[in-house]
Amino acid sequence: MDLGVEAVRARVSQLLEVGSLADELIQAVFDGEEFAPYEGYLFDYKAKWPESKVDLRKLVRHIAAFHNVFGGYLFLGVQEVQKEKTFVPVEGTDPQPDVKQVKDLLREHLSVPIEISLRLHRIKVADGIRYVCALHIPKRARDVEPVVVLRGATDDKSRSVLEEGAVDLPPPSRTNVMAAKSGNLENEGHEQVQGHR
Repeated sequence: MDLGVEAVRARVSQLLEVGSLADELIQAVFDGEEFAPYEGYLFDYKAKWPESKVDLRKLVRHIAAFHNVFGGYLFLGVQEVQKEKTFVPVEGTDPQPDVKQVKDLLREHLSVPIEISLRLHRIKVADGIRYVCALHIPKRARDVEPVVVLRGATDDKSRSVLEEGAVDLPPPSRTNVMAAKSGNLENEGHEQVQGHR
């Protein structure tokens, strides 16, 4: 399986257009041993499903950022073991993600609820079985305003986790910057939101 940036981006883009969570999605980013060695504007990896209130609200921010630009996927249960080179499925038991809790937080904190969907994938690797949750985040329609944080939240040290009034957009990643420099980052009609992060 070709895990090169352009090949993966093309396959994931096609699946994203239809909101697929089928096995084909995992096959697009996983070669049987490792996941594609980068994260970017279409997908991101997280080692585990968030458990704390703070981490759940950070997930809300992440979902809003993907939704406001291209939509995307979060793969939960994938850890980075070598910086920007090696991403592997996490060892452990079958996670029990609480999707309803996240949907409730999306409705509570954002100007428009985002209809996420999730599928738990059982992955066979050389030394056993791993579980990876694929979370689909739909793309904002071109004629719809970006989702805004209506109700802020802080962590236990009073640092902002969700900033009220913010339009969350993903931070520039190495993959995004490389794609933009090469001219391969398509804006697909989404304007940049000025003055917001």
